[in-house]
Amino acid sequence: MDGADILGRYQEMLELSQQMLAFARNGEWEQLAAPEKQRSAIVLNLMKQEDARLLDKDEQAKKGELIRDILAADAEIMTLTESWLGELNGELRESLHGELRASGNEDKLKRVYGTS
Repeated sequence: MDGADILGRYQEMLELSQQMLAFARNGEWEQLAAPEKQRSAIVLNLMKQEDARLLDKDEQAKKGELIRDILAADAEIMTLTESWLGELNGELRESLHGELRASGNEDKLKRVYGTS
């Protein structure tokens, strides 16, 4: 794996991160898994094969830039995900509270009218 290959893999990871960010921005949460799986495979491959000594000074700088962009996309994805999870948690809490309230009313009606 030479310098161009290494930078190409980081560029691929950035593109996948940007794709994931677009899905998160659009609330398409179920779509996040496929590009994340692809990106994870690239990371594993790089961990096994990347030799940083193959990169010259300019390539090292480009690699750093790509990593910063990947991390920025990840940070925004995390923020959007946490917000969505908070909303989901609130909706579940409201739903459960409504079900408990309805269940309580049903029990009261059964006691009042003597039905079972």
